[in-house]
Amino acid sequence: SSQLLSRIAAHHGARYAETLTGFKWIARAGLEAAGEGYRAVLGYEEALKKMAANVCPACERAVAVPGEPPANFCMHCGLNLYAPCHGCGIRRNAFFHHCAACGAGAAAQKAAGEDSATAQ
Repeated sequence: SSQLLSRIAAHHGARYAETLTGFKWIARAGLEAAGEGYRAVLGYEEALKKMAANVCPACERAVAVPGEPPANFCMHCGLNLYAPCHGCGIRRNAFFHHCAACGAGAAAQKAAGEDSATAQ
């Protein structure tokens, strides 16, 4: 519930904003927070959209280098973009909740000591 989320955010010293469902509302709340001096946190969908455009979700700079294989980390800010799957070892988008090849969950991978990407 939103009341529980607001209490969790307050406990961790984070800003909480209630929005309508949908990217434009979530993004708008993030931009308003950034305008107030808060560090913006990306929604899952926005991170995937930026990754598809070869743009780092955290620093918004290009991460693709022509002629080079895709980078595992952003060369500008160090954000983890791709990580090996704990279940099958295939390279996976670090923002995916599950591996597309074997279905292993990111939570299980994090518990195993791998760092899942988050835009914090």
